Amino acid sequence: MFRKILIALVASLGCISPFAIAAQTEANYIVVHRHHHHRYHVYYRNCSHEAWRCAGSFGCHDDAFREVHILRHRGFEVVLR
Repeated sequence: MFRKILIALVASLGCISPFAIAAQTEANYIVVHRHHHHRYHVYYRNCSHEAWRCAGSFGCHDDAFREVHILRHRGFEVVLR
């Protein structure tokens, strides 16, 4: 009878131990995302003798390009930096 209890105890510990070991060896990784914030500046002027004027600063390239398109459509000389 003692042998049956001992076998049952060893079998139950064998079934439970993978869960205990996995909890101890589980690693917590911290992921750091670094975003490069780029600003797009749109400058325009009416002719080559005028100074450049800033139309705006945009965080999205699509927004800046849309502003360039609008200003060029109105006849301005436009630079995107």
